[in-house]
Amino acid sequence: MEKNIVLIHAGLGVLFLLYLLIRLFISLFGLSDKEYQNTIRAKFRIPDWVFIVLITITGLYPIVLIGQFELYHILKTLSLALLIWLSRYKKSLNFAAASLMAIVLTIFAAFTSFSDKPTFPRKASTFEKDHPEIAQLPLIEKGRTIFTTLCVQCHGSDGTMGRFGAADLSQSKLDLEEKIEMITNGSPLTVMRSFKDQLSEDEIVAVATYIEALK
Repeated sequence: MEKNIVLIHAGLGVLFLLYLLIRLFISLFGLSDKEYQNTIRAKFRIPDWVFIVLITITGLYPIVLIGQFELYHILKTLSLALLIWLSRYKKSLNFAAASLMAIVLTIFAAFTSFSDKPTFPRKASTFEKDHPEIAQLPLIEKGRTIFTTLCVQCHGSDGTMGRFGAADLSQSKLDLEEKIEMITNGSPLTVMRSFKDQLSEDEIVAVATYIEALK
């Protein structure tokens, strides 16, 4: 279950968007009828909360466990809070209009997830600044030290853990250059984040070289 939690979260997001489109379509039948709008709002109360609770849990669970909290996570959470307020508590607002706004908010939240943006501003650093003892290590040993410090939470010590959908590095089909690209820029819709502000180019090469040895 944990291995696929990110995929479940993404799948719930897609289903939620389709659900909102259906909700909007149904609410359009009585666009100017306030009583109809309130009746429809009440009928969708339970599925609204089911989706919101499941999306929140599957979205926050990996973040809490691996500690990769970024600005876009805050924006996603605020989007859900605003969606709840519009749909459930802003009863003076036409339910069709609330549904349309909810669709916009959901698309925005999906975009932040896919792009992993925006993020908290941080000063570019290197692993060696915080761990000067690695300076004289051979390339592959330097890579191992960085890997065991930053990567084992998701990949495990031997690269096979696959936590939250992380790749099994012992079976990776990526070549060295592709690994360097992945470590540098991360991967959308996964927990694999960018390390370009945390590692130097040489350190990224060292990690990628060590990962090659895990095959």
